[in-house]
Amino acid sequence: MAIRRARSLKRRLDNDEAYKTSYVAQMEKYTNKGYAERVPVSQLDRKDGRVWLMPHHSVRHPVKQKDRVVFDLKARHRVISLNEHLMQGPDLTNSLTGVLLRFREGQHAITADVQEMFHQVKVPEEDRDCLRYLWWPEGVTSKELQVFRMMSHVFGARSSPSVVNFCLCKTALDFGSKYNEEASNSIRRNFYVDNLLKAMDDEEECIKLTRDLINLCGDGGFRLNQWTSSSKRILAAIPGEERDDSVAVLDLNKNELPTERALGIHWNMSIDVFTFRIVLKDKPFNRRGVLSVVASIYDPLGYLSHVTLIAKILLQEMCRRKLSWDEEMSAGELVRWKTWLAQLPQLEEFQLRRSFIPPDFGDIDTLQLHHLADASQTGFGVVSYLRVVDVNGKIQCTLV
Repeated sequence: MAIRRARSLKRRLDNDEAYKTSYVAQMEKYTNKGYAERVPVSQLDRKDGRVWLMPHHSVRHPVKQKDRVVFDLKARHRVISLNEHLMQGPDLTNSLTGVLLRFREGQHAITADVQEMFHQVKVPEEDRDCLRYLWWPEGVTSKELQVFRMMSHVFGARSSPSVVNFCLCKTALDFGSKYNEEASNSIRRNFYVDNLLKAMDDEEECIKLTRDLINLCGDGGFRLNQWTSSSKRILAAIPGEERDDSVAVLDLNKNELPTERALGIHWNMSIDVFTFRIVLKDKPFNRRGVLSVVASIYDPLGYLSHVTLIAKILLQEMCRRKLSWDEEMSAGELVRWKTWLAQLPQLEEFQLRRSFIPPDFGDIDTLQLHHLADASQTGFGVVSYLRVVDVNGKIQCTLV
């Protein structure tokens, strides 16, 4: 099966030079960086059954429009896949909702990524032959296929997220005492897999935290880079080579900060607000098309729920009428659908302040969460607000 998949890949590589250049560069990086190695001839015929060949292919990132090589651990041979034989382990990933909401708890925000996080955690030697794969030396497809094996964990393995998250938390546990307690807490509570999202009220403390986090992660073998921030002062304190490409070459005295993605949410760093970008593609006027459009609106905190609910109700009605996936909607449904689609681009005008509390607010006296709920025959919902009162009686309400 792995050989058959490799032959199919070879045909595509030989017919698309740009695709081949990208694919070869990614595969060669594994061996050049020590993430993988060629299996010695003396070890090829391992007899204890702990051997598996992972097919590989590429997937295109929907936003960046770049191809990324991935190993297919769901691939089956005689009804067996490698992922079925791996233990998932405990779920140590922070909740997406929690990380995003904590990202709003402070005036000055920072984000960063752990570089190639999964590949920084090694696989025990006795298990590496389960992560074998076929490749042509130096990417020359006219040569014979050789057997390689990963020495580090791979994206797509059922066990990898738990193992890698454990190692990041273990880093905080083992080396955290050398730094301010805030650094260890940030690793435990403000990471979503390899993405850090953190906000603080004090700029100086935030600058110190960035240094502590870089050093603390480095103690565990992780490089924390691709930094962004809503504060130019914080960015200026971070070396240019450690900043994200979007801000690395900016003249911080002249240029406005760009809009970046924070766990998929568009974040305008210049004015420190969340925004939405709507990209509508032509979809058929049927259940499949409606579902595709609704699913393409990424809204993890539900800020657009009252908008998407309208399309979901339409989809629900189509299901009740037992329309097939590709059967066209009725004339009345088509009018409602086109009306909704025509209004959707207006969402790009919507802005939500990232920080719960405005920068000019006074010393806080009380904080309250207010939850409002309602329901009808066609839908139900709940919305939460933070009500803050300062010592002078000034009141601020913010959508949570």
